[in-house]
Amino acid sequence: AMLVATPPPSPPPPPAVTDGQLHTLSVELMTYQGGTNGAREYVVAQAKQACDSINQEVYIENLTSETTWRGGRAELTFACVDKSDSRLKQ
Repeated sequence: AMLVATPPPSPPPPPAVTDGQLHTLSVELMTYQGGTNGAREYVVAQAKQACDSINQEVYIENLTSETTWRGGRAELTFACVDKSDSRLKQ
């Protein structure tokens, strides 16, 4: 049987975002849930969802990850910015 990766027991909901402000999201996934790479993808997807909800683009300020004994953890610092924001061009 294939193991389907499920998010952690209570994944943090997408943060309530406000324009241009930096937010930090972090999550830890077990190895079978995708570990470090899964955690990175998860926080980026959450940020994207949050920004999409207010019709903005994700500007990633910082994304770090580390392997933990259970799997992997990722932490993302991001802001939701207008599609024309100069920071997106970098």
